[in-house]
Amino acid sequence: MTAEELRVLAVDDDPDVAEMLSLALIDVGGLHARVVTSVEDAMATLADFTPTLLVIDAQLGNVDGIAFAEQLTHMIAPTPPWILLTGNLDRSVEERARAYGAARALAKPFSPATFADELRDVARGS
Repeated sequence: MTAEELRVLAVDDDPDVAEMLSLALIDVGGLHARVVTSVEDAMATLADFTPTLLVIDAQLGNVDGIAFAEQLTHMIAPTPPWILLTGNLDRSVEERARAYGAARALAKPFSPATFADELRDVARGS
């Protein structure tokens, strides 16, 4: 999948992380991405944007990010792979994310210089 074909929807309720995601995905990574800060905004984005990859924060306010990611994947055809983004990456979090279908779990903070490349690897199935 080329950068032009990769369409990323990233959801993180922390405005600073959302800004860093925009920098990493759009400015540095050159990807077609939408970055939103709420579950509601993510749902509204689906009206005119069909992502081929999801990046979801583990905790979105009072909403469990893993459960929300699973919900989103059932709403999008074809089902996109998704990545859990968490500030508390340990084995149990990673195992739970994978049990719910995550392609990968990544830790925050992340490197804006390499983040888009990590997403490309997931999109390629690497």
